[in-house]
Amino acid sequence: MKKVLKALEFPNVSSIQLIYNIFRQRPAELLLREAKRRDVAIIARVPLASGLLTGKMRADSVFAADDHRTFNRNGEAFDKGETFSGVPYEVALEAVEEIRRFVTGDTHHGDVLPCAGS
Repeated sequence: MKKVLKALEFPNVSSIQLIYNIFRQRPAELLLREAKRRDVAIIARVPLASGLLTGKMRADSVFAADDHRTFNRNGEAFDKGETFSGVPYEVALEAVEEIRRFVTGDTHHGDVLPCAGS
């Protein structure tokens, strides 16, 4: 978060990109307000939490062995926030519809990158 706040200090910054979704709301505390004040757009990265918030996954969904949703659920390979935003898959499935409304209902960010993959 420090690096993102520092980026706002540079002249001519028009947008910044960061992970932002219902599970990762830390930016809402200070960053979104400051970005708005400086007229800097926020590009929300991983807003669908690695596909979890699409509404298409179920408790019995299976991912390929080389898919980070299989091998990085607990942060074994890289920041677990990149995989379902660090929330246990089974827990998050219970609130998918409400969470999806959060992604599209927030007016602070300028764009949403769903990051869908094949």
